[in-house]
Amino acid sequence: GASLAGYSATLAQRYTGGAWTSADPSDGDAMHRALSDGSLDHGKGEYPLNHALLGGRHLHGGDNYVVVLIEKSKVSDIADALSGLDEAAFRDRYERIVPHDYAPEYGEEDFAYTWENLLDVAAFYQRAATTNRSVIFTVDQ
Repeated sequence: GASLAGYSATLAQRYTGGAWTSADPSDGDAMHRALSDGSLDHGKGEYPLNHALLGGRHLHGGDNYVVVLIEKSKVSDIADALSGLDEAAFRDRYERIVPHDYAPEYGEEDFAYTWENLLDVAAFYQRAATTNRSVIFTVDQ
């Protein structure tokens, strides 16, 4: 909502002098799981893919949302790793790593939706890396 966007902008200014923000990448659940070890634990999986959504510095974690800062020193690593994933490689990770019971939506339609959103996140990281910016993600829980 508006208060979450305002909070993110305030954090961006306080911690980075103007990071780029992305509020709630759609279906961040399946995306993070596929980029990590299948769980939502931000410390699991391998760097840099596990840092794409939840793996940075947690600025806020509550019942309603999480705010994560990815320092600009890590943004290029993440951008490069995401750009190295093609649809077949991401599908393999989705089918192999994401628990089939993580949500009732699991399946082909969920994969297609998650893949399209991953492309947006990858493009976002490329823009941030090109301009040497930090990134803040806000994810609803």
